[in-house]
Amino acid sequence: MAGSPTCLTLIYILWQLTGSAASGPMKELVGSVGGAVTFPLKSKVKQIDSIVWTFNTTLLVTIQPEGGTIIVTQNRNKERVDFPDGGYSLKLSKLKKNDSGIYNVEIYSSSLQHPSTQKYVLHVYESIEEKKRADIGRETPNICPHSGENTEYDTIPHTNRTILKEDPANTVYSTVEIPKKMENPHSLLTMPDTPRLFAYENVI
Repeated sequence: MAGSPTCLTLIYILWQLTGSAASGPMKELVGSVGGAVTFPLKSKVKQIDSIVWTFNTTLLVTIQPEGGTIIVTQNRNKERVDFPDGGYSLKLSKLKKNDSGIYNVEIYSSSLQHPSTQKYVLHVYESIEEKKRADIGRETPNICPHSGENTEYDTIPHTNRTILKEDPANTVYSTVEIPKKMENPHSLLTMPDTPRLFAYENVI
């Protein structure tokens, strides 16, 4: 059948073997991850039989204007591909980094000996906001466990000096006064003459 994917694929293979008409200079496009980009296509060909879009060496989309048929060869791209305003310019949304590469469009017409072609190169980058969020996620340590896991704390008391065994960023050192051991449980508390230095774990 004229509109079948097999027939359109065969047309594309034959074009690769026979060559193509002269095309314009390669157009360079830039997009961001999660965004969208439009490959502009303006053709002077009056009678268009079919249009074939490819990505690198993979068949992407075929269009038959006469029957209004659009065939997207991969299911994962059906929701990402669009042709705004009823034209032939390809809009690709929900961009991924692996969408970077060479895109090619061929316009077939009975009035042309060879199809007219246009090439594009697409570069997809992470947006500044996405990159910042990714960097923050990698740099921020998980120092606040709330999942019910048992956490061990190593607090080291030492008279007149402190031995550092914990990360200084997570430990607060304070001087506190500790009462002497009571000889009589009912007697009043007495305070020592010399304060002792203790290290306290700063649990956030």
